[in-house]
Amino acid sequence: MQDGLARGSGRRGAQRADSSRDAADVEPRREVKVGFKAAMAVHAAAAPDFSTRTYANYIRAIARALRDQYGTDPRTIIADVQRSVPYANPRMKQQLEAIETSLRRAWTCEQMIYTTHDRTRPLRDRAAAISWLATHAYYAIHGALDATLIASGMRTTNHMKALNAYGTTLRAKMPAWVLAVGCAGAEGAWSYSNFRQQPRPCAVLRVAQNEAEYCDHVAVALRKAREEDAQAAIDDWKSRAKRKTIPAAQRLAIVSKRDPTTVLHLFWRLRRRSNYGDIDLFIPEAKRESDLDSYVAAYLQIVAFTVAAFEALVERRIGPKALEAMVRRSPWASAACDDFLSARWALAPHAKP
Repeated sequence: MQDGLARGSGRRGAQRADSSRDAADVEPRREVKVGFKAAMAVHAAAAPDFSTRTYANYIRAIARALRDQYGTDPRTIIADVQRSVPYANPRMKQQLEAIETSLRRAWTCEQMIYTTHDRTRPLRDRAAAISWLATHAYYAIHGALDATLIASGMRTTNHMKALNAYGTTLRAKMPAWVLAVGCAGAEGAWSYSNFRQQPRPCAVLRVAQNEAEYCDHVAVALRKAREEDAQAAIDDWKSRAKRKTIPAAQRLAIVSKRDPTTVLHLFWRLRRRSNYGDIDLFIPEAKRESDLDSYVAAYLQIVAFTVAAFEALVERRIGPKALEAMVRRSPWASAACDDFLSARWALAPHAKP
């Protein structure tokens, strides 16, 4: 990948690079106001797969379900976890260090989302950054999940094992129903768990407006994520068996015996597609700036509430003092970072050294 620096051979190339920097320093950069459609058109040219997809509606359905249950303040889900999950024995020092490392990864990615999609930034920059949103959101959630697994005495070696551990062990402790739902089974025998209402998976053509539609949309999202993950496992079996086809019984066994698929599996799927360059940006035609803002706001709410819930589970394992110390040792000097962490845990502002 090109690093964006001026290239040349030897001293002559370096002189050209220096002269271009000097010219940029001398001539002030002009601020050019770009309309929303123009900004998204520029980004669409750089991302040919920019197109209408229903995944934006899945993300919005999850965010709206969280908002309807808890409002907009992540402290509400923290209080819910604290009421429902008892304290356990504190972890050893070595585990505390690993927990803090994972939480710092989560906080770094969460802060990156807040900074990248700040409304005060130029619209062109925010539009271009949308393709990284799924990646930053997933790693924020994964870092908090990893910390929770360590605090619970579990270690995982890869992303899928961590997600499966969440699906089989931790999601039952999640008070938010939309974070606790699961999809199991195979084609013709799907089973859904922890939904507020029995879902009726159907085509997602519009934004969900009520709890029944939230359930329907999330069920479709989980089923599609499960189908794609199962197809990857089937392709892996074909590769190892050196066969072009797979027996029907073997296909059914691979799909039906997989661990339950959760919303975290969905976020992992979106992150993978983003990483390998075929992600659709899920903004319905991007005709209005509000489409971009509502999509980003939905992801921000999901990240804030999911990370906060995992933080609360960690606090139940290591105690409030240990978690507060980790928050106060957070390495950022950014006031914005201190704001969202301190506010989430109702900590008094503190000065950075």
